[in-house]
Amino acid sequence: MSKLILLVTIIILSSCSSIPNKESTKYLEFTDGISQLTNSLMSNLQRFKLFEDTSYIVLNPFLDVDNGQILQASLDIEKLIIAETQENFKRIKIARINPEKLTNAKYILNGIIKYEANKSAQKKHYKISASIIDLTNSTIVVNHTVYIQSLGLNYQPTPSYQDNPMYFKGKPLQDIISSVNSPVGSKIDTNYYDFVKIKALLTVAQSVYDEGKYKQAYALFKNILEQPGGKIIETYGGLYAVTFKLGRLKEAEANFAEMIAIAMQQGALPIKFLFKTNLTDFLDIHELKQQYN
Repeated sequence: MSKLILLVTIIILSSCSSIPNKESTKYLEFTDGISQLTNSLMSNLQRFKLFEDTSYIVLNPFLDVDNGQILQASLDIEKLIIAETQENFKRIKIARINPEKLTNAKYILNGIIKYEANKSAQKKHYKISASIIDLTNSTIVVNHTVYIQSLGLNYQPTPSYQDNPMYFKGKPLQDIISSVNSPVGSKIDTNYYDFVKIKALLTVAQSVYDEGKYKQAYALFKNILEQPGGKIIETYGGLYAVTFKLGRLKEAEANFAEMIAIAMQQGALPIKFLFKTNLTDFLDIHELKQQYN
């Protein structure tokens, strides 16, 4: 009898150990998910007494992890985070990154958007992650991830990315991904602040381009080239787009050549797909035909 009890006990324990103890991922609606993301980041920042009244957070626009683009969904996320912070965390000052705000900032908030394919036919699913980095010591201080379900986030790129001939999959994107996915307490690139200064200038130039102020955007992108570390593919991409808009086709061609050279140095050539499958005809997109015919 005792042997039977022992045998039954072993079987029960074995069956229990084979059951995975894994929580299912909880997907939230878009607004609720971004609210949770914001509250987790800001609550932890306050809980660990990492924030002072004089501190400032600059928000880096969220990037599509697959191609490095700023999407319309990125702008939607940005608005919700800023509104939620201003409403529920009165002491915390937060604004979109620009050179002036960066001067007074102690922290930067980075984020990425990842589309999860093949989850459901009814709704689309996304993984949205963010971290806050202390700019004084290049250390990740808080991070959080939420999972979103939606009929579809707005994946239309902002105009400065839409009008570019390449995706931006180089080191800047990889640095952002690393800063979001690494554990709290991790140190990031020692030259990170120099990159952030360039990113602040780029964000302003891209925003001006998005508003259709092409001459002003041209001057801003040209200024970035004069800065240490400013000769990156994103800068030349901005110059390519804006010189094309201004009808300076030779200059646009020269900037495109610079993009190609940098991409080749990085070991990738992420040119956007321009042609119909198995044909040499351009896709039926007016801007592409105008640029490349």
